[in-house]
Amino acid sequence: MNIDCGKYIIKSDPLNLWVEEKYKTKKGDEATKVVTGYAPTFELLLQNFVKRRLRSSDAETVKGFLSDLAQAERDLLDLAEKAGTKLDERTVRADD
Repeated sequence: MNIDCGKYIIKSDPLNLWVEEKYKTKKGDEATKVVTGYAPTFELLLQNFVKRRLRSSDAETVKGFLSDLAQAERDLLDLAEKAGTKLDERTVRADD
């Protein structure tokens, strides 16, 4: 599986799912980096996505951490919405 969700890509092999984040290199090339652990289910994948985002926060105040938490929630909702849309499109095509 390779589901492009805008800023993120959900990938899988026969055993695991993981999320990669797109970014630009110093030379301006597009690249990706893995931003989650490897998970056997979507539920665990999305939980891992949020946990890693929050654990990597460099906030020094509660207000800063709450801001990071809100951003992680927005990114999670965006990722879930785009992944759902892509999966729905694939399901409709498969049913045709």
